[in-house]
Amino acid sequence: METILVLLGGIVGGGLRIGLTDFLPTVTFPYVTLLINLSGALLLPFWNNYWAIKTHCTPKLRKAVGVGLIGSFTTFSGITLDVGHLLLHHALSLLVLYLLITMVGGLILAILGDQWSNALREKEGI
Repeated sequence: METILVLLGGIVGGGLRIGLTDFLPTVTFPYVTLLINLSGALLLPFWNNYWAIKTHCTPKLRKAVGVGLIGSFTTFSGITLDVGHLLLHHALSLLVLYLLITMVGGLILAILGDQWSNALREKEGI
């Protein structure tokens, strides 16, 4: 049953990702992938450390949302496609900027998501 829930979460997360990718216009800089991955970096620790605890969700549902939905919404393969595109177009300065924002920004947002969830748990006594 856990595998089915993760699969369903993956369908939703992947659908959200492709929906955003189709909805937002493509430009030279891969900001859509950046936006998706940075938001996931913030949401995953918030989900795991606050919302899943607050709602008393089962471990299966916790994994379905964390691994399935958020995991498929964000993806390393999207980063590699963008890196390849920037390399093909000889946009090395944009490539370095993109990787720096992705890696450093993702880490910062993951830490903020963790701190945000811890602060809410402390405030609410969870």
